[in-house]
Amino acid sequence: MRKKILGINGLGRVGKLILWTKIFQKEFDEIVVNFGRDVGCSFDDVIDYIVKDSTYGRLDAYLFGAASRQSVEVRGNEAKRFILINGVKINILTTHRNPKEIDWRGAEIIIDTTGKFNFPDRDKDHPKGSVRGHFDNPTVKKVVISSPFKLDEGDKLPKDSTMVVLGINGHDYKPKQHHIISNASCTTTCLVHMFKPLLQCYGPSALTSFAMDTIHAETGKQTVLDCVPAAGESDPCKSRSAFNNIFLTTTGAANAIKYVLPEIAEVPFIAQSIRVPTITGSLVVLTSEMQPQNDIEPTKENINRVYKKLADVDTKGYLRFSSERNVSSDIIGSPAAATIIEGSQTQAVVVGEARTNSFAPQKIRVFGWYDNELGSYVNMLSDQISVVAASIE
Repeated sequence: MRKKILGINGLGRVGKLILWTKIFQKEFDEIVVNFGRDVGCSFDDVIDYIVKDSTYGRLDAYLFGAASRQSVEVRGNEAKRFILINGVKINILTTHRNPKEIDWRGAEIIIDTTGKFNFPDRDKDHPKGSVRGHFDNPTVKKVVISSPFKLDEGDKLPKDSTMVVLGINGHDYKPKQHHIISNASCTTTCLVHMFKPLLQCYGPSALTSFAMDTIHAETGKQTVLDCVPAAGESDPCKSRSAFNNIFLTTTGAANAIKYVLPEIAEVPFIAQSIRVPTITGSLVVLTSEMQPQNDIEPTKENINRVYKKLADVDTKGYLRFSSERNVSSDIIGSPAAATIIEGSQTQAVVVGEARTNSFAPQKIRVFGWYDNELGSYVNMLSDQISVVAASIE
């Protein structure tokens, strides 16, 4: 039986937390991690970075529970550049950043978390590097990207590429055809799971327009203190102190949604991201104008009933419904929930006159919490990797 080896390119927030999940699951015999640069002053700095986290605590608590007194077993071999954590061998690479130059040491699946190689239409020899460079390694069969695709030309994805959000369009992944898979973004994942119940109940023709605002925790692309914007930086607000400011910026959800939910691609749509100084835990506010044609009026009670009914039969727990009053820290680490609907705050108001045999147009507002790091996005990304791994012959 061949060894199951996973490669992780980049060990930022998503890369580190996906490593945690796969150490916990022991799904792979070995994991190869590529930092793409030297780390700290010694090999111990690599280990410290992996086992400690300011947001989620120590790896011990993640693996064994906060009340457990059990400590994770960690053994490092600096000469051979590997670490054993809880019995899982993790090979550490620091030499190359360009995907085509990385020695993946037998890995069949690569999860690229760098955010740098998300153009599936770029040739492997592109001067800035390309996701296709990973396939220069003869063992690599699939690459999963932890961000939405970007395209240099047009809107059409290459035939071997697909963007998938589990629980929404997982059936779009065809193992024999698709070798580059985007897991979309944390915000897109939350948004489409908020849309699915509305589409199932009312259909896309009932939506006349919608808007999305994500109240989003700070990310690693922001700075601790004000600094000079990097050359070519299109949003100077990202160079202002993340601890002291709320600011408006763009979100890729508006572009990604057309690949995941194409049935609403033609509905007028605006989106905005509002960054706030919290470490994780975010909120999507979905506002939609509706002209329903069926016999279910979009009142607050009916909208909540639609969400609760689907959440009750969601065996994966991707959609959850809450009648409690939550704050952002309440959903940190909530396993695999793409969105947690805050039912107490659902709103609905009549905005026009009724047409023949239909309800009056209404504007609804729905609130969905998501842990933009481990709880929502990374756990669902882990599920996606498992799906891809199971599809390799």
